[in-house]
Amino acid sequence: MFTLFHICRVVLGIIFLMGAINGFFFFFGFDTFLPESPKAIALLGDGYLLVMVKSVELLGAILLIANRYVVFATLILLPITVNILAFHLFVDPNLIVGIIVLILFHLYLLFVNRKYYANLLTK
Repeated sequence: MFTLFHICRVVLGIIFLMGAINGFFFFFGFDTFLPESPKAIALLGDGYLLVMVKSVELLGAILLIANRYVVFATLILLPITVNILAFHLFVDPNLIVGIIVLILFHLYLLFVNRKYYANLLTK
């Protein structure tokens, strides 16, 4: 039986998987299947930063979808999610509604697993 946790985990994994694959299509010069933001491309470029971000997205997405190391995957995807939110708040506000959904799913996964992050916040 799927719970809200499983739905958020899988949907978040699929979103990041599609974003990562789309980014690698762009990097290798193929036509992307999702529209890319020209402002995001200008920010990330087409070099190592794009590959690094998309590799982390791909790793996190695979871990979330496979239900393996979900706590780790949620944590490594958090800086990317925050940067996506900041980018769409300050630079390109066209997709802000979708990003808010992404943030809500991510925050829910963090909240459900909050006991595993407690040691990170202690001295």
